[in-house]
Amino acid sequence: MENLQKHSDEALKGLFEVAVDVDDIAPDAERDGLIPAAVLMHAKKRLLKAQIPITDDWLCPTLWVIVDSVKSSDGLTYAVNLQMELNDFDDIQREPAVPSYGPVWQKRVLLMVEAEGLLGVYAFVDDLADEFARAYHSANGTQPPKAHPEPKRNTRRKSAR
Repeated sequence: MENLQKHSDEALKGLFEVAVDVDDIAPDAERDGLIPAAVLMHAKKRLLKAQIPITDDWLCPTLWVIVDSVKSSDGLTYAVNLQMELNDFDDIQREPAVPSYGPVWQKRVLLMVEAEGLLGVYAFVDDLADEFARAYHSANGTQPPKAHPEPKRNTRRKSAR
């Protein structure tokens, strides 16, 4: 497994909300249970849990989930390139008169999985969404919600009777 990062997490600074979408998934992988709507649901659920604002406005920066896969000739394994990238107008432009739209933040995981274990890719979608959320909160100086809130303590003292 390889994890690559493009651009700095600082590219997320000042980001208010994101649209989320999933690129097409190979027909073999869809037949074996890797469904685009489920990939999208996994990503959105993790982002919402981390309090990342999500919008349906496609003019906003878009967080793409890209699942490229190739099934082996014997049908027993998949090579999977799972990528999450935030596309936005890039501040670094060669030609200022021509806006540059493309990835400003990107994470990738390369996997080899058994065909029977293809649904395990959903856990990696969750992991990449969590990495985006950590980078978002780090860049914006915000705190992600705690996974398990601390129990409230009773601070009142018992009165002596």
